[in-house]
Amino acid sequence: MTLITPKNVTIAVIGLFLVFVVALVLVDGFFLPKDYLEPWSETYYKQFEDPRVQVLAHGVLAPNSHNLQSWRVVLEGEDSFLLYVDHSRLSPKADPPGRQVTISQGTFLEYVRVAAGNLGYEAEMELFPEGEYGPEGTATNLGSKPVARVILKETTG
Repeated sequence: MTLITPKNVTIAVIGLFLVFVVALVLVDGFFLPKDYLEPWSETYYKQFEDPRVQVLAHGVLAPNSHNLQSWRVVLEGEDSFLLYVDHSRLSPKADPPGRQVTISQGTFLEYVRVAAGNLGYEAEMELFPEGEYGPEGTATNLGSKPVARVILKETTG
């Protein structure tokens, strides 16, 4: 016959706590590789052959509003890409007119420009190549036209 004693209750509570901690560590992925850190590796961009993707690998590290990475890129031709606002990654409550996300697009473009220069390219940028998307700032409106067209040109010397 087992008696419920303070000692037995304490042992049971400690046992349940340890089971909870172990389960939490396993569910959290503590023992899994931290793939999400790869883009910060100094050599991450080298795995890509396309120089556009190499500079984009740097661009995605740009600071951005609400940490939402609201960039969408469409590769075009052999040397250029279009940058759009990814309207599915916005924070309309915190940034109703879309000003902060627009600033984040500029930060992304600056990271791309610097990375291109370091990789031997000039990043020629045409802002709002299809016209501005208007003052409304709605999610659909923000993603309707490209923010920029970026053309990479190899630098000489």
